[in-house]
Amino acid sequence: MRPRTEHQPDFAGRPIARPPRPRSTKALRLGGMLVIAALAILGVGLLARSVARAASAGRATPAASARQSGRGSTPTAVFAHIPKYRVAIHFPATASDMIAVGFHQAYNPKAFALAPTMRTLAIDKPSLTEQLLASDSSLKLFDQALRGRGSAERSAADCAVLPSTRLVSPATGTVTLLKHYKLEGRIDDLQLEIQPDGAPLLRVVMIHIKNVTVKAGDRVIGGVTPVATVRHLTLDSSVNRYLPVSPADHTHIQVNDQRYRLPSS
Repeated sequence: MRPRTEHQPDFAGRPIARPPRPRSTKALRLGGMLVIAALAILGVGLLARSVARAASAGRATPAASARQSGRGSTPTAVFAHIPKYRVAIHFPATASDMIAVGFHQAYNPKAFALAPTMRTLAIDKPSLTEQLLASDSSLKLFDQALRGRGSAERSAADCAVLPSTRLVSPATGTVTLLKHYKLEGRIDDLQLEIQPDGAPLLRVVMIHIKNVTVKAGDRVIGGVTPVATVRHLTLDSSVNRYLPVSPADHTHIQVNDQRYRLPSS
């Protein structure tokens, strides 16, 4: 009996169907590669989307950055300046939080003299100054008694403010230093220094502060950028003897020559 071929009918008389030809190995390999490539592209797209979302979540919006730096706010008034270097010194708080500014001699004999931009009470007796301040609730600048330190009479300014006042930068420039030190050798305090624009040898110094929100390298705008909170000092500050407002805290501001590194109290 002859063997049946694929073209011969089976025993029921039906033609035998040709079995399907298997796909070539090359075609299968090509299809698999296409599927893998599609999945890879999809995965990269999802990963990029996730990274973009994470970056967006961690990146401050322009509005948030402006709020943090204080941009867009009205600067506080300038109460003093360094004429030679054209450096303006702003009130470190808004008018509603400021009480008065008392000039005095800085401990550092090389501290620059501050030239007031407003009328200043030339009275060095605390009792008389208190009477004048009490008679007029508007903000006043006054001179405290001389301290025999050998520095300029107005080389430092005690800016008296209400307790817990949030302070803004007194000058426009770049933060160069933030350090802890001991006030009178026993009280913890912080010292913030700012290099004002256009005056690389000058440092605007701010002490009696806490909860500082800036760091070295940060850009600050005078009278605008929030920098710290006033610190309550557990001592009898000289400026408080002149003030009719109680309680009152103050931040001390002076402008040092960078070439002379002395305590800034």
